Amino acid sequence: MGCILYTFLYGKTPFQEYNSAIAKFRAITNPNHNIPFPAVPGVPNMLIESCRRCLIFDKNERASIDELLQLKNEVRLSENSIGIDFKLGKTMLNDSYRFSR
Repeated sequence: MGCILYTFLYGKTPFQEYNSAIAKFRAITNPNHNIPFPAVPGVPNMLIESCRRCLIFDKNERASIDELLQLKNEVRLSENSIGIDFKLGKTMLNDSYRFSR
């Protein structure tokens, strides 16, 4: 879920800068790898922090699907304020929730 949300926010995957499969694998499996989370105009910091929490290496510290679903009540954005397709994002989030049960 974190990679999907990251792609919605930044228009690229969090490991896109790695060209080889080995370099990408090393970054993904490195608990000390630092993924950048720059501010995005019009996007609340809470949404960026939620994305960061989805990409924490330790699965026990990552955001849960239930926590992410609470965002829809806390964050109100219009699709015109930033270039994110919220209908597609909501569908993907709901599908992930169904498959996680």
